[in-house]
Amino acid sequence: MAITLVILDKDPSYSEYLTHYFRRYYNSIFHIVSSTTLVAMNIYLQNNDCIFLIHESYREDWSNEDAEVFWLCEEKNNGERFLYKYQKVDRFIHKILETSQREVDNLSLLKGLKQNIIGIYSPIGGIGKTTIATALTGLIAQHENVLYLNLEPFPSNAFLMNEGNKYNFSDLLLFASRASEDINMLIEKVVNRYETLELYYFNPYNRYEDLLDTDAGTWYRLMLALCHKYDKIILDFGSHEDKQVLTVFNLCHVLVVLVCHEPFAKMKVEKWYNYQQKMSRDLNICWVANKIDQREESQEPSSEYVLELAYNESYLRFNNFEELLRSSLLDKLIPLYLYLEGGESVD
Repeated sequence: MAITLVILDKDPSYSEYLTHYFRRYYNSIFHIVSSTTLVAMNIYLQNNDCIFLIHESYREDWSNEDAEVFWLCEEKNNGERFLYKYQKVDRFIHKILETSQREVDNLSLLKGLKQNIIGIYSPIGGIGKTTIATALTGLIAQHENVLYLNLEPFPSNAFLMNEGNKYNFSDLLLFASRASEDINMLIEKVVNRYETLELYYFNPYNRYEDLLDTDAGTWYRLMLALCHKYDKIILDFGSHEDKQVLTVFNLCHVLVVLVCHEPFAKMKVEKWYNYQQKMSRDLNICWVANKIDQREESQEPSSEYVLELAYNESYLRFNNFEELLRSSLLDKLIPLYLYLEGGESVD
C-alpha cells in the first residue's frame, strides 16, 4: 500500500518539483499530495500512514506532536527529522524511509533510482566497450561523482586498479550477501578514488563465479546503496550474458549498446536485439556506432544512433588513464553525455 506524502513548502515551484519527481519515479511507493497552507493539511492528520514534508519556517505554527513530520531546510542540518532541500531527492527519500522505519522492498526503490545507472554493452567483442566506458566515466567525473564498475568475465581495465587496497569487488559481494552487515561502511572499505576527480572504482573481483553466485536480492541491496552514494554508476559489461548479468541489465536506466557496420557484427547485434524483444525485456537502449570503415566518415549520420564515432586504433593504445583523459575521445563523447543527462540527442 502506498504511503501518503504531504508536501508544504513556502516556494510553490519547489513543491511542484518534488511532486513531479515523486510521481515520476516513486509512484508505486508514495501517494503525493501538495498542500498550500497548514490549515489545508489538517484533513490528512487523521491518516496514520501520512508523512509530512513541511518547510522549517512553519515549525512554530505546527502543533500536532503525533504526526510524522520532516522539516525541509534551506541550510544543511544533520538532525534526524531535518532534510536539506537542495540535496539529491533520492538521498532524502532514503533518510525518510530509514528514520520512519517504513518497509519498502529494494526493487521498488531501485525503480525510482534507475536514472543513476548506465550500462555499456555490446554482443560484439573488441569493439571498444571498456575504452568508451572508461572515457565516459572520466567525462562524467568532471561534472559529478561517478562510480565505474567492471563486470566483464576477465576485467581488462588496468588503469583503474589500486594495489594498496587489499579489498576488491568479490569482498563487497560477499559482504553485501550478509544482510546484517552495514553495507555503507563496507563500501567505504572497498572503494577507491582516482586522485583529484570525483571518480570511484572497485578493484576487480577474484573470479567471475563470484558475480554469478550473487543472488538478485543481494544485487538489489548493493545497487540501492551505491545509487544513494553516487550520482552516476557506469557498468562495463562483457559481451555475453549470464542470468545474474541480466538481473543487473534490468536495473540500468539506459543500456548504451555499441555497434559497427561490419556485416557479421551487424548480424550479431540484430540477433541479440531480436532475442531481447522475444523475451519481452524492457531495455532502454541507446545505440552508439563505432565506425570501423573510415570511408564512412563522409556519409550522413543515421538517426537511429545517438552518437557515431570514427573508429581510431589510437583510442585503444593509451598507456595510462591520464592519457585517456587528455585525449580527443572525451570531447567526442560529449553528445552521448548530454543525451544521458537529458534524454535527447544532440547534433
